[in-house]
Order: sequence, then C-alpha cells, then structure tokens
Amino acid sequence: MESKRVKILETEELFFSYEKGDYVLEEVNLGIFQSRVYGIFGPNGSGKSTLVKLLAGILKPYKGSIKLNNIEIERWKKRDIAQKIGYLPQENPLASEISVYYFLLLSRYSYLSGFFKEFNKKDFELVDEIVKKFDLYSIKERPFNKLSGGERRKVLLASLFVVSPEIFLLDEPDSFLDPANKKEIEEILNLLRKENKTLIFTSHSLELITSLSDEIIGLKEGKIVYQGKNLLEKNSEIFSEIFNIKYQVLKEGKRLFFVYE
Repeated sequence: MESKRVKILETEELFFSYEKGDYVLEEVNLGIFQSRVYGIFGPNGSGKSTLVKLLAGILKPYKGSIKLNNIEIERWKKRDIAQKIGYLPQENPLASEISVYYFLLLSRYSYLSGFFKEFNKKDFELVDEIVKKFDLYSIKERPFNKLSGGERRKVLLASLFVVSPEIFLLDEPDSFLDPANKKEIEEILNLLRKENKTLIFTSHSLELITSLSDEIIGLKEGKIVYQGKNLLEKNSEIFSEIFNIKYQVLKEGKRLFFVYE
C-alpha cells in the first residue's frame, strides 16, 4: 500500500520581478511532496534558476507565497532553512584555500549551538562517513581552490549530504562538466533517488530529466506550461512544445535520447 503523500514545499500564485512590472515568473503554483524527484526544464531565460532561488529562500517573492512544511518561508530563521533545504547553486562559490575536509565540516555550521559553537564528535563522524561514501580520500586535504571544476561540484554535492536536509535543491548540477564527471554526478543524483530523498533539480539535459524524475516541470517565459508525471518516451511531445523544436526519441537499451529534427 502506498504511504500517504506529504507536501513539504509549495508555492501559491507566485510572482517575481527583478524590476518592478517586468515579471520573471508569473502565477507559479507548485506542490512538492516528500521522497519525490522533480526535474525542472525550459529554455534559457525561462526562470528556472530564479525559481530555485525562491524555493531556497534566497530571493523573496514579489507577490504570492512559499510555504515550507506549511509555514511561510519568511517566518523561518535562516539557519533553520539551511537545515531543511540543501541548495546547490549553478555557479561554484568563490574558491577558498581551506581543505576539502574542513569545507565539508563547515557545512555543519547551522547545527552548532552554545557560546563557543564548537564541532562535536558527531560532526566529525558524519564528515568521515561522507568522505568514505563519496571516495574523497585522495583530495580531502587538498585546498578547495586547487580542485578541478568536476571535483568542486562533487564536493559541493557531498557537503549537502553532510547537512542532511529534508530537501535537495540543485541548480544545473551537471552543467559545464566533462563526460566522466557528468557520470559521477548522475550516480550521486541516483543515490538520492534510491535513498528516497526529496530532490528538485534543473537541467538542460532532457535525458537526465527523463531518467531521474518522478515528475517534470516545464517552464516557458516565466510560466509553468507543464507540471505532471514523467511520461518517458512521450516527453518528446512536451519538449517539442516548450522548446519550439521537433524532438524524436532514440532508444538504446533502457536509455532514452532526445534528438531534434
């Protein structure tokens, strides 16, 4: 028997504008349920990154509301949001000279309490566990700013597992990576799926959107034009409508590829 679905994040009539009167997002209504994977796609400039930043509490809506566990996100403290939502930006953060291990340890900062805010045994054990889980032994003492782009992406994703949030919110986790690093990132995303984590991600890879998502969300010119079940092969019709290009499906084993005509 399927367990009762729990809505943990939602938007109601959400509007956003960087400049008054020029909406980047309009009338966005979303319901995000626990232990589901949501893939967000759409043309450049359709509002994908803006939507992710709003859901992460980084931007504030111009109109409408965002609720986290049925409470307006503005009422949450920043440190509590950081524990509930793990956010991976599209751009890598400014490179730091601190070691990978200490970078991962700092991800636990929102959990520190007391006057001195010192890390405890649990924090170190959790970081050790993540280093092992993601095979980071060879780079754990290396400065973060000496890592390749793919290594930084992997460490940033690992840092979210250190936080262990309720929701993983990732903006183009597979962007600007070579094939080997893309494969590693995809394996990590599939790990999230296998562990029944709530995952929301954006991507330009229609193959990744299709292979990973339970539900897909299509954006076009700031509006949601598709929100519903992942239709696998039939996604080609949705992709064709949203990108204004005719897509056909190629199948190789269990993998689907979408190519435009």
